[in-house]
Amino acid sequence: MREVNRSLVLALVKEGGPVSRASIARSTTLAKPTVSAIVDELIADGLVREIGPGSTAVSGGRPPILLEFNARSQLVVGVHIGARRTAIAIGDAAGEEIVRREFPTPRPGATPTAAAPPVIAADPPSAAAPRPVDAGPGEAAPAGATPGWAAPGGFGPGSAGPGGVASDGVGPGEVAPGGAGSGSASPSGVAPAEVGPGGGGVALDEGGLDGAAAGLAGVRDAASRGAGPGGVALDEGGLDGAAPGLAGVSDAALDRVGPDGAGPGAGLVGEPAGAFRDGLAPADPGVVLRLVASEVRAAIAGAGLPGAKIAAVGAVLPGLTDFHTGVCLLAPNLGWRDVSVRDILAAELGAPVYVHNAGQAAAVAENLEGAGGRVGDLALLYAGTGLSAGILSDGRVFHGVGGTAGEIGHNAVPGIDEPCNCGNVGCLETVASGPAIVRAARRALAEGEASALAEVDGFDARDVAAAAQAGDAVAGRVIATVGEHLGLAASWLINAYNPALVVVGGGLAAIGDLLLDPLRAAAARHALAPALRGVEIRASVLGPDAEVRGAVLLALQHSETYYRVVFRA
Repeated sequence: MREVNRSLVLALVKEGGPVSRASIARSTTLAKPTVSAIVDELIADGLVREIGPGSTAVSGGRPPILLEFNARSQLVVGVHIGARRTAIAIGDAAGEEIVRREFPTPRPGATPTAAAPPVIAADPPSAAAPRPVDAGPGEAAPAGATPGWAAPGGFGPGSAGPGGVASDGVGPGEVAPGGAGSGSASPSGVAPAEVGPGGGGVALDEGGLDGAAAGLAGVRDAASRGAGPGGVALDEGGLDGAAPGLAGVSDAALDRVGPDGAGPGAGLVGEPAGAFRDGLAPADPGVVLRLVASEVRAAIAGAGLPGAKIAAVGAVLPGLTDFHTGVCLLAPNLGWRDVSVRDILAAELGAPVYVHNAGQAAAVAENLEGAGGRVGDLALLYAGTGLSAGILSDGRVFHGVGGTAGEIGHNAVPGIDEPCNCGNVGCLETVASGPAIVRAARRALAEGEASALAEVDGFDARDVAAAAQAGDAVAGRVIATVGEHLGLAASWLINAYNPALVVVGGGLAAIGDLLLDPLRAAAARHALAPALRGVEIRASVLGPDAEVRGAVLLALQHSETYYRVVFRA
């Protein structure tokens, strides 16, 4: 009961401050001596501070001493470990980000380079605004990358690339001309920076391409050079159809899609395609997690908070996780199986660690800061290299007894005979994912159908999406068919969980209405009418920011100063 009372008092100070002890007693009906004792304890813990006298009451007497919440008293840490990039974000006890770092996920054989100093938020950014990002150690372009490829990270809010395209809401990977220098010396195998020339702005695929150009062979070259008007607003989940030709398909967003022929185990959570294209070696869990801990400590020290207590860490991974044990059960994109992420990070950082998968984290972030609008009952369909879902019930993540709830992509569909990387046959994600897009397009070409894709050597899902946007009939049909399969998945979520809202996230969401319109139509056909009533299907607002923001918010929910009052994930 004392813990409940403490949480009530802290919540009142946090949400209603500045407040006096007397007003807290009136609001909670707790006895004044009880309130005073709790407040003294919170002051001693650094969570609350006195800021001086308030106004004297009409009846006279001494003015009350006002209290306010000390947001910098504790920190929460969000970590998103991806196949190529890892992001960490340090937030205060109110969840506002103080600093963020990004760096390549270390792999064997990479050249060590060091993280750049973190970029610190002088004023906490709003949920909708882009957050400061430290590019961290850079990343060399993968073998065979097209011109204009760039590693994510290293952009500041509000900057613009050529043509005046602002960076607000931009996904990682689209870097306008702008000075991102190369990195210099650091632990754990990170490749040298190679981001691109110029002044540091981030652009959203400025290039509309001339549809008369020979096939699609130049799509990424032209997009990277800003050939023509148009572009993608990733946080809107759509494509700008006003641009000519192949305008506006976001390489960075669709990098998460992956081509056909992805390596073993591809397809659980939609990590960048390069993880499979380039045959990256499995990441050593000890190396990765020790680097994460080192970067967290460096970021905190660089922000001028070396003595601050870490209240909780949210760790988000691309695969199956067991929330109850903190174990990464399987992350094919990293080459991990049965890794005790919680225990390793907790030992390194001296703080409680809570492990979730990317779909769960994205669902939390979209609900609190993005497309969800705090509806509470939300299903996020996470579609990229693979297919999964994050489910929120009354604002709480639904984990299931073993922590693997939401792996909807591994439900078998009668009539589908594609082998799945999970070892089964006929899983939904074999026809509703990035690799599925490429397989279907290749199949159409093999059957003699005419498409501009025939002129693109080794095309991937980005090329198919670009061709569909340009009006290619084969590509458009492939995208629509994948959208219909995703609509089937959405109908399962609607029937099984009866959410108020379905959010489509992951790399495929960036394709926009060419995918989303058939998705919505299929969901309407397959879902039960009573379950469908009032349900809206929206694209992600946060885009690739969702996972790390979700990690911060999950840490906040679990921290002592928050979860007892609001909800527990």
